[in-house]
Amino acid sequence: MLTLKWSTLNANCQKFNALHKRAQRLCKSGKNEMDVLRHAKKMFKDENKGRSFSQESSWDILRASPKWDAPEPVTISMVNVEGTSGGNAELFGQDKRARPM
Repeated sequence: MLTLKWSTLNANCQKFNALHKRAQRLCKSGKNEMDVLRHAKKMFKDENKGRSFSQESSWDILRASPKWDAPEPVTISMVNVEGTSGGNAELFGQDKRARPM
């Protein structure tokens, strides 16, 4: 019984958190947190067949958790024009051993 409730809560909170982050990215200048929250709730309702997000108090607690507060993904171009990897030195540092020709 408890597992079923947690599964539902977890799924809904993760969906809503993703929508909240999207609403923050789409937020125009001059909008506050309440406007972002309102927009995220509207998106949740639109994407879930008219069902409202009802676990806001739980999401408010969980959103500070590292699981839901993951940083945005970073895209890095790793291949330069000649086809050799150009960004490895910046990401991983210099190789300790010299590479063979």
